[in-house]
Amino acid sequence: TEFTQMFAEGATGPFFDLDYVVANPNGNTAPITMSFLGPGGLIGTKTYSLPARTRLRVDAELLANDFPAIADTAVSAVVVSDDARPLVAERAMFWDGSRYGGHAGTPVEGPSEDWYFAEGSQGFFDTFLLLANPSASKAATVEVRFLVEGGAPLTATYAVAPNSRQNVWAAEFPS
Repeated sequence: TEFTQMFAEGATGPFFDLDYVVANPNGNTAPITMSFLGPGGLIGTKTYSLPARTRLRVDAELLANDFPAIADTAVSAVVVSDDARPLVAERAMFWDGSRYGGHAGTPVEGPSEDWYFAEGSQGFFDTFLLLANPSASKAATVEVRFLVEGGAPLTATYAVAPNSRQNVWAAEFPS
């Protein structure tokens, strides 16, 4: 009955510029609901009516006019096509005010019990795992395991509250 896409990663604030772009390739208007999740829970929900064969850019910083809690925070987004029309969505993040650097991300179709990430480095780079729980009623218990080169795996368990997201920074990972 719906078509869902999720973005765990995102951040707002003076250093970041966060945008979501949603395209409707269909021949009919698509009703869309976007929910924004922060470390403290649901930040807010907005609905849009996306005409056929058009795109919508959602500037996360401008959402602070409706949802002050979205300013200067970590944020995840859930994009739902309320009548199950397939959509195309992406997330773009730029940093340094001058847009010196940036990257884009594609969504996932929903939560999963297993995720595997091959890349990560701590030292010159920082590695973060971003956990998002889109459930409105159930906390998620998440076991994170880092496979350390030349060492034993490191494991910790996190509770992610309903409708919220959490950062796991590798530098602070319990050993």
